[in-house]
Amino acid sequence: MENKYRETLSALNLVSIGFEAFNLLVQIKGMYPHLRVGYIYYAALDCLSDWHGNPIVDNFTFIPLMTDAVPIYNGISYRVCSIDVNTIHAHLEVFADHTVLFGTMHDPILIKLLDFYAFSQKRLILRRPLKLEKSSAKPYIDKYLRFSKTWDHVTVLDSHKVVRYLNRLDSLLTLPEVGEEIEQLWLKLILEELDLPVLPDLANPRLPERSCLFVNL
Repeated sequence: MENKYRETLSALNLVSIGFEAFNLLVQIKGMYPHLRVGYIYYAALDCLSDWHGNPIVDNFTFIPLMTDAVPIYNGISYRVCSIDVNTIHAHLEVFADHTVLFGTMHDPILIKLLDFYAFSQKRLILRRPLKLEKSSAKPYIDKYLRFSKTWDHVTVLDSHKVVRYLNRLDSLLTLPEVGEEIEQLWLKLILEELDLPVLPDLANPRLPERSCLFVNL
């Protein structure tokens, strides 16, 4: 790993894992342009633009942690073919203590990272997916949540709780409304972890975010 790349990684404030998290990262960077951000995905997203129309490559650091992957389901998802353990450890060692990493737990790259103890030592804000999102990832997610130690620096937004509490407020909820609430809660948790001012126009969930966290009893 080159020194310049190492320095860039160690200076990052926020790192997204997977495409869903990347979309949220673009929003955050648009509202808080001073943040140094990076994204972990199987391919660079240089063809995309940020909120202000600037090329992603200008202000977002691509982190090629697992690039041996192939798109599946007409590009809706992807499958990681193989991983380089040394590359993963090298990157995890470089991330600074202040760096926050976030992603959905059914993302193929994040699923692989759950097996690394060094990953769980980082400041993480993970989202437990809805039942309809899990598919084949369910055993890996349940194992991590049920049998892994819960550290203070690992926060898991429980989408199951969000749906349960929203149904108590409104029994006629639509799936887009649930998705919007989950995004708002996730966003607020990230901003609080970064000690950033939470702008009401950006993150204003209906539910108290702390009531929607996974708790390993």
